[in-house]
Amino acid sequence: MDAPPRRGSIARKTAGCAALLACTAALVALVSVNGPEPRADMSPSGFGVNAENLVTQFPEGDWEMHMREMHAIGIRIVRTDAPWATVEPDAPAGARHTYHWQSLDRIVYHLAVAGLRWLPIADYSAPWAASQSFLHRPNAYSAPRDPSQFAAYGTALAVRYGPNGRFWRAHAKLRSLPVTAIEIWNEENGIYWQPAPDAAAYAQLYEDTRAAIHAVAPHLEVLVGGLAPATAATFLGEMLTVLGSGRGKVDAVGLHVTRPMRQTQPESSPVCARSSTSTAM
Repeated sequence: MDAPPRRGSIARKTAGCAALLACTAALVALVSVNGPEPRADMSPSGFGVNAENLVTQFPEGDWEMHMREMHAIGIRIVRTDAPWATVEPDAPAGARHTYHWQSLDRIVYHLAVAGLRWLPIADYSAPWAASQSFLHRPNAYSAPRDPSQFAAYGTALAVRYGPNGRFWRAHAKLRSLPVTAIEIWNEENGIYWQPAPDAAAYAQLYEDTRAAIHAVAPHLEVLVGGLAPATAATFLGEMLTVLGSGRGKVDAVGLHVTRPMRQTQPESSPVCARSSTSTAM
């Protein structure tokens, strides 16, 4: 088996078996909306889970243990951020982009070892691309000044981790579990699109990124980023009005489903859902 991608020192944190529970703070239902028919070999089955806390708050040496536990209880897809700022911290030189894939490579490697497929969230603006500032610093939650730059990043994700991607070719001994979907932003109808949600601006970003990704990976689903439930229907309606009423404008929609938790209940528990056409998490 290939060795995992190398990394620098890891700050050790006290952790227990609660990692799997802590990773499931939100449920994202992926609902097909007149998207392209996926190839049979790209249709994932099983459950999915949001594991952002695992890969950001726990030491890498503990990841596979928890990932194998996820697989053992039926999870097959794991959703985490793929932050643009981490991969492309510096502006491109003309048309030349320089991407730093090390941190994402490690996530994908460990997931594949455990038999899990990655659902990346291409999210937030790189500092050099942010359209607004907050407290004299680039605001990552503001829209990118140029949606085509974000689209280029989404395309690079597909080229690296999608079917026959460069990552899989570089790790030929690793079981290939290519990305079959990429989520675009997160809760763009809420606090993660600043200064205020803008369905028209997001529709442009989604449309540009979807077209760019489909140009290199036609069967890869491009998901509307997980919507906050309170205004999801209104925001999606406004977005679809901008995109037009024709078929094939949207591949799938992410929806964050939450419910009140009584104080007598456990802090959190794995919350997963199954769909006949897409895995939900």
